[in-house]
Amino acid sequence: MVKDKCQRIGAEKRLELIKDRVCQQLSLLQEGKYLYRDQETKQWLDRGIDIEPHHRSRYVKIAEKKIDICVIIYDLLDEEINNFLKESNDRCIFDVSATLKGLLIDTYTILQAKGIKDIYVFELRLRERTYDEKELVIVHKGLYETV
Repeated sequence: MVKDKCQRIGAEKRLELIKDRVCQQLSLLQEGKYLYRDQETKQWLDRGIDIEPHHRSRYVKIAEKKIDICVIIYDLLDEEINNFLKESNDRCIFDVSATLKGLLIDTYTILQAKGIKDIYVFELRLRERTYDEKELVIVHKGLYETV
């Protein structure tokens, strides 16, 4: 979400890069590999890791899901949420992890007023980012069934 229309293009480019990296990570996990950022070269590389076959199959199913990105202009937040709900027949999951703190209350309030209960926040609780398989979150059965 951005407050200014001029910020939209830059935000869309950043989100596309993140989306591409997520898709690449899901693809690699299916092969028993992990995408990580080499701290010395700052390059994204992959390495083999031990993933049980049943976990690999879960990543196959997740990778089949449609990932949409959308940069929302703050002034159009209510209208954009209405559009998401209409286009998805009310089957949306809202992840507000990347929402700026100053905009989070407004976003949450609008979602609650519309009766939305599927509002999630994801947070890695690590002392520092390692950009390797230590950050890998194995998909739990309950999460897998809701994705």
